[in-house]
Amino acid sequence: MGQMRFYSPRREQLSPTAVDRAYLAGMEGIPWRSRNTVHQHQLLVERPLHDSGNLYIPWHVPEHGDVVLSTASLMESERPYHLPLELARGTLNRLRNYAAELQHAGLELPREILDQLCEAQRCFIRCTTAQRDPHQSAELADQTLVACFAGMETLFDHCSHQLLEMRRGNGAPLHTLLAANLTHLPTSPRDEQLLVQTFNSAAIPTTWRQCEPNAGQFDWQAMDTRLQWSQRHGLRLCAGPLIRLDRMSLPDWVYLWEDDFEQLQTCVADYVQAVVRRYMGKVHIWHAAAGLNVGGELSLTEEQRLRLAVTVIENTRRLDSQTPLVISFDQPWAEYLAKDDMDLSPIHFADALARADLGVAGVGLELHVGYSRGGTLPRDLLEISRQIDRWSFLGLPLLVSIAVPSRSDSDAQAWVKTDVVADLATDVTPRSQQQWVEQVAAMLLSKPAVHGIIWNQLFDAEPHAFPHGGLWDASGDPKPALETLATLRKQYLS
Repeated sequence: MGQMRFYSPRREQLSPTAVDRAYLAGMEGIPWRSRNTVHQHQLLVERPLHDSGNLYIPWHVPEHGDVVLSTASLMESERPYHLPLELARGTLNRLRNYAAELQHAGLELPREILDQLCEAQRCFIRCTTAQRDPHQSAELADQTLVACFAGMETLFDHCSHQLLEMRRGNGAPLHTLLAANLTHLPTSPRDEQLLVQTFNSAAIPTTWRQCEPNAGQFDWQAMDTRLQWSQRHGLRLCAGPLIRLDRMSLPDWVYLWEDDFEQLQTCVADYVQAVVRRYMGKVHIWHAAAGLNVGGELSLTEEQRLRLAVTVIENTRRLDSQTPLVISFDQPWAEYLAKDDMDLSPIHFADALARADLGVAGVGLELHVGYSRGGTLPRDLLEISRQIDRWSFLGLPLLVSIAVPSRSDSDAQAWVKTDVVADLATDVTPRSQQQWVEQVAAMLLSKPAVHGIIWNQLFDAEPHAFPHGGLWDASGDPKPALETLATLRKQYLS
């Protein structure tokens, strides 16, 4: 049993929540199963191997709140590592390497970024030379992190727009999809106009529970209405996911076959064929399945979920061999692998399907950022960018689905039982949601591998998945993030 020890002078940084979510990972960033315990000011991480690795842990960054940070690669040591120092080292190392890569690619970095890098390096040098006083070293580690985060924001603000202009070449708009997930349609002319001005595409959910409420009896009214509305407004159409294994997507009757996988496969195949026959030729993309990597309501093994994905893809392709087909994966950092007994990470799940030559034309990533359960913990800009780059090595176009909260209190309309990640130092507000969109959406659009972005829910006043993740609040008023998306569409997209 391998062990790593980490020391934090401030015991509050090793809160039960942070310790529970901490994990070690290798070069690919895929978590190893571990058992984490705290004794006084020390975090002990035990795992079944002795390889060097990076520790990932939610950490309070002044002015930025709780963000998952990582150390550099560390080997096992009898002496505990000074955790604040190692997180500062890891963050500075990532930023310096990325800035160097951009310069090597021919991008010119403004003086402000270089000055911020120098400031971060000066803080870190002082941090390392102050280790005889662990508390002073921890304070200097905070200063290093603040300087690194300032550098990241300046770097991505400058480079994302520079890369976007390079992608546009002669100024022609990009054909990247910017889609709204139409679980509900706008009910007023104002909201309808705002939606059409902001988005060039629509994601139309084909919810099994809604389309086949009773076995063999189909109800297409809601789907037809959304499709006709989208066609009337000239939006490109992505239909799906055809299959998602959460409680709001599965019809009640399907639980009868939970212990009979062969019959379940037959039910899935029949439903998929019915949807494809009805809407073939009317949609531009099939979203075959979503979130099969994380399990779901049915008690299925990883092999069965993989076979279910193949069933959906093959039955879609059998009837429609022309329309592009994508399959999406939830929680792409795979934090759940540190606790759950699973073998396949999301990217390995995707790679297995891509290599099988089934006709998968693209891969989707679901980034429900800032939610404690069923979502993705907050990550910095550089780590989000790295994750997108990591998935681009599959050689397939990426479709990124996002949801970000604008409040941290309870949400009666949300059916995913999760909490918004927040702390007393950073408020979760409509403005913080807008700032995240300003930074991340521009970065995503600048990536050639990203062919589409889907905002995963629109209206907080209607039943939805994640708390306060809509672009209209519970009173029906548009949030500032909607204006930001509309501006990005006007500047860069068709």
